Amino acid sequence: TDVYTNIEINQSVADSFYNSVEKELTYHNIDDVVNSMRVLKSVIEINAIRKAAEVAVQAFTEAMKTIEPGMYEYEVDALFDYFLRLNGCPRSAFPTIVASGSNINTLHYEANQREMLDGDLVMIDFGAEYSYYASDITRTLPVNGKFSEQQATIYKIVLEAHNAVLAAAIPGESYANLFYLSRDIIIDRLLEKGIITGTKSEIISNHTYRQYIPAGLGHCIGLDVHDPYTSNYRYLEENMVFAFEPHIYLYENDSTVNQDYWGVCARIEDDVLITSDGNEVLSSDLPKTISEIEKIMDK
Repeated sequence: TDVYTNIEINQSVADSFYNSVEKELTYHNIDDVVNSMRVLKSVIEINAIRKAAEVAVQAFTEAMKTIEPGMYEYEVDALFDYFLRLNGCPRSAFPTIVASGSNINTLHYEANQREMLDGDLVMIDFGAEYSYYASDITRTLPVNGKFSEQQATIYKIVLEAHNAVLAAAIPGESYANLFYLSRDIIIDRLLEKGIITGTKSEIISNHTYRQYIPAGLGHCIGLDVHDPYTSNYRYLEENMVFAFEPHIYLYENDSTVNQDYWGVCARIEDDVLITSDGNEVLSSDLPKTISEIEKIMDK
């Protein structure tokens, strides 16, 4: 009886104490504080992301040598998983996307079930996870090893935007300005080549460009493949790590698009460390020019 009485008394004292303290407490959401801390990476974090990018580059390189018409998307997915585990990575940073043919029109396609056909493009979005840190790389490849004229035209526009972003991604620049740079290059080139109709001012003011550029320019990477970034207008700083991914999606039956280009899509994504005086492309060893890709895919 004494034991139970003491328990009841002690509980009563504890409740009284916490009730009195709680009245004086102020609660704050620490998400903004923690997210801000995660934006700038330490040397240890950068080295983990660097290793994750190296593994992803190796997997991509080997896959490029293997891809051919008649393979299924899941076979390519399996190749990536093999090289992932071979290099000591326990898992991919996110479900691997192997989107060929009409599947390329889906931003986050994950089924990976389709047979890849001669003449298809295949967009592969893959990231390795190493020591809990992510990489994120995308390449758009011709299944038969050769880009068609229309495929090459769209790919070159995306590559131009990609290279412009890399050249401009330095400390003191804002993510928003990098997005505008990429958007303007893509819209200018699509209009110049007669691939889309309209005027640049209307396409931008009406946000019609989202038909062709449906996602953002990129995101931070770290513990998550989409790591926190506190503001699109925050200036880039040393030790930030981004995945920049300019892209063009030209959907079927879009009356504003030249029919010869319906269904042609391209995205190029690299992992980029902001340094004191510029940037370092952590995935730079992975080919991304048309000649480099066609050379490595030549059977």
